[in-house]
Amino acid sequence: MSNRATLLMSLLGVSLVLIALPAWAGNYGMAGCGLGALAFPHDNDRVSQVLAATTNGTFGTQTFGISSGTSECTVDGRMKSERAQEAFAEVNFESLSQEMAKGQGEHLTAFAQLLGCPGDSVPQFGHLTQHNYTQIFTHEGMTPLDLVDAVKQNIARDAALSRTCGG
Repeated sequence: MSNRATLLMSLLGVSLVLIALPAWAGNYGMAGCGLGALAFPHDNDRVSQVLAATTNGTFGTQTFGISSGTSECTVDGRMKSERAQEAFAEVNFESLSQEMAKGQGEHLTAFAQLLGCPGDSVPQFGHLTQHNYTQIFTHEGMTPLDLVDAVKQNIARDAALSRTCGG
């Protein structure tokens, strides 16, 4: 399977995690916020929600909406950005580990964006994760939440990234 196909499957997996979370808020249905919520604003039947979730997963708009507060995604919405970050780390744990060791990759770029890093800071984010790899992956049984916390701690210690990345 190509890297692009793997990334699309990962995004679809994160979308499925989003669907499984309880509670409703905002002007969207079970598929959550994102482009799908805008395309199917009040259609809460199963077919519409599957189409909305597929739209969100295919285009990655839910991730962007959660981190930017657009596309019907709000802080008081069903899933805060912290859970999106953890869900992405969970689905892509191995790929993130490999790409952090290299300092680049599609999953790492998407993860940086989920953490609120603008596109022009992604190369610096990749360098940070590569340079601090052993500080991020500190033990064998790390959880996705441990990974997210460790990366955020490293961002906080970096003068430039601590100003540009937020999430």
